[in-house]
Amino acid sequence: MLLLVVIYLAFIGLGIPDSLFGTAWPIIYREYGLPVSLAGAVTMFSCACSAVSSLMSSRVISRFGTARCAAVSTGLTAIGLLGYSLTQNVVMIFACCIPLGFGAGAIDAALNNYVALHFGASQMSFLHCCYGVGVTISPFIMSLTLKDGDWRGGYRAAFFIQAVITVAVFLSLPLWHEKRGRAKSDKKQSNEQAAETYETGATESNQSEAAADSTVETVADARAEGRAKPKKPRLHGLVYVCFVFMLACAIEVIVGGWGSTYLVDALGQNADDAALVVTFYYAGMALGRFVSGLLAQIWSSRRIIKVGCTIIAVAIVVLLLPLGDAAILTSSVAMFLIGFGNGPVYPNLVHMTPQSFGSANSQRAMGAQMASAYVGTMLFQPCFGLLAQLFGAGIFPLCIAVLFAMMIVFLALYLFSASKNKAI
Repeated sequence: MLLLVVIYLAFIGLGIPDSLFGTAWPIIYREYGLPVSLAGAVTMFSCACSAVSSLMSSRVISRFGTARCAAVSTGLTAIGLLGYSLTQNVVMIFACCIPLGFGAGAIDAALNNYVALHFGASQMSFLHCCYGVGVTISPFIMSLTLKDGDWRGGYRAAFFIQAVITVAVFLSLPLWHEKRGRAKSDKKQSNEQAAETYETGATESNQSEAAADSTVETVADARAEGRAKPKKPRLHGLVYVCFVFMLACAIEVIVGGWGSTYLVDALGQNADDAALVVTFYYAGMALGRFVSGLLAQIWSSRRIIKVGCTIIAVAIVVLLLPLGDAAILTSSVAMFLIGFGNGPVYPNLVHMTPQSFGSANSQRAMGAQMASAYVGTMLFQPCFGLLAQLFGAGIFPLCIAVLFAMMIVFLALYLFSASKNKAI
């Protein structure tokens, strides 16, 4: 239980940096005299680092273990936040994206796969609820410092929180070792579970490595004999779900990263009030994941995802309505609902990964999914920035609607493919 608490803390730390930049950007770009679209380039660079880190995660974790990877990566994000608090120009901002991006990508892939393998659907939703707590805390802190125009103060406060979390993860390293020891001694552990442990770096013993190698050889023989034919449609389903991750995260980061700019530039709201609205958006995301964790006891992941998508659809309709003077209020409510509905989609898709692609392949599949999520952030954030510069921030509701429509198409393809092949 104590280890799970530490994992939750690490995911709070993962969320803290993600919502700071978007809420601070309306002040940053004016202070430095930058084009508003440059925020997309900054996010793109950070997400590129995260995508590379996610793709490398399987190899790194197999060598150093999930615990060390999580601890060092959390420390990297703390260093990035400290750098932001000291920055004096846009070059330093880009430099800080390197530790932030690489740290976030490794944490995301490592802990998602670890929880998917060792815990249930409820714990996965609660894990991502903690991410929602992290992204809710940071814009609230930023809104307080923005009252005095001090966006660097928000980053300083976030750094101190992240530093405490880093220390907690490092102190928890013996707990991770203890859990690996229990996993080794479990008499019910199968060869496939040994392969899982090897892939996630959850054990360093020669006995477990030999079991994992044996399992890999068994899978290779099965493929040679034609017994592994179901793997092909499962890999085909991976393409669809990667697009779902990409688009769901695109919606998440555009609302979180550009929602404040939309409220300020298109609707005329004050910057500090707009930051509070973004705080409520992330609070909605955290609440949605918390409710998902409760519902996971009685509902399947598929059903939770479908209900979440229905809530997003209602929110987008509200966001698109031309309500004049009430637009700020209704847009704020719509953003909260988008967060509430979209929040459960990500963790429930993550939890379905071992079922969809096999436990022994879950770390590789997880890395591909996390990389797709970061690619979605990397591609769509700058695209929206360019659209905002060309057509104004008022294009925000339409962009969210288009992205959601695309997400629904790929989600339907994935669920149909998975159901047809009995992968889920």
